[in-house]
Amino acid sequence: MVDEQLRWNGLRTPATLEESTDKQRVERDILLLYHQLSKYSGVMGDLDWGATFRLPYWQFFDPKGLPPEDHEFMQTGCLMMVLTMAWETIDGAGSYISQFIPRIEFCLERVQPETGRVFRLRDAVMLAVQVAKNDQSRRSDKLVAETQWAFDEFVAGYYRRTLDRMTHKSPGTEPSN
Repeated sequence: MVDEQLRWNGLRTPATLEESTDKQRVERDILLLYHQLSKYSGVMGDLDWGATFRLPYWQFFDPKGLPPEDHEFMQTGCLMMVLTMAWETIDGAGSYISQFIPRIEFCLERVQPETGRVFRLRDAVMLAVQVAKNDQSRRSDKLVAETQWAFDEFVAGYYRRTLDRMTHKSPGTEPSN
C-alpha cells in the first residue's frame, strides 16, 4: 500500500509547511535506504516495502522547483528506491513493485536526465523494472553490473561526497539549506 496522503507531488516548489514536510519524508526515506544498503555493500530488495518504504517514489523522478543539488539527490534517490524495489521481485523475496509497474513505467519514460550518470541510472532502473515485470529469471550480467555501478555511484558516492564536504568545510560556514 502506498501512502497517498502526500500533499507535495514534486511538480513545483514546496509552498507550504506541509509540502516541505512531505519533501523531507521522501529525503528521509532515501537516506534510510542508503543506510540499509550500505550494510550490504550492494542493492538487495528484501526491505520493508509497504510499511517503512511506502511513498510513491516514482512521482519524484523529476522534481520541480528545487535547487540543482536537491533535485539530483531526490531524482537519483527515488530512482535508486525503485531499482531496489525491483530487485525484491528479481531476487524472489516479494512482489511489492508489481502493483505499481504501469505507473512507474509511465514516470520513467518522462524522466529528463541532465547528466550521463543520471541517464545511465534511469536506463538501469528501466531494465530492472522490465525484468521484474516479465521474467525474473532473465537476470542478466548487464543488470547485475549496472546495479552494482548504481550502488557505487549513488549510495557509496553519497557517503564519499558528504565526507568530502564535511572535511573540506571552512570553519564557521553553515550549510546552504
